Formats: sequence, structure tokens, C-alpha cells
Amino acid sequence: MDNDSATSLKGRPGGSKAVAWCEPLPLTDVKAAGKALGCSVNDVLLACVAGAMREYLVGRGESLQGAELRAMCR
Repeated sequence: MDNDSATSLKGRPGGSKAVAWCEPLPLTDVKAAGKALGCSVNDVLLACVAGAMREYLVGRGESLQGAELRAMCR
């Protein structure tokens, strides 16, 4: 497998960390979205994370045309 695209998220882990919170999503809404799209609750939540990562990178002015990003959720 080829390497994924270079972004500001790629590199060695650093010691500085930050966290941000949003209002909770009602589980019934997440389940309804999954049912409407024919996917699982996990799929809906991972799509939210992927969208947030995209918005973060775009907000930093990074070009994502043709970019590939690999991530692991634990």
C-alpha cells in the first residue's frame, strides 16, 4: 500500500494536546440517520469524525484534492 498524503496531521506524536466539545447528538437521531442511509451507528459517527477532520484541514488552507488520509479509531 502506498503512503497516504502529507497533511498537517501526519508526523510524530507531540506532547501538546487539546480537546473541544460540542452539544451531544441524541442517539435516536444518529440511529435514524443510520437507518435512512442503510448503515450502522458506528458508520454515522465515523462519517462525522471524517467530516470534522476535513473541515479542520480545509480551515488550515490545506489542499485535499486527491488526498488520502488513513486513521485508526480505538
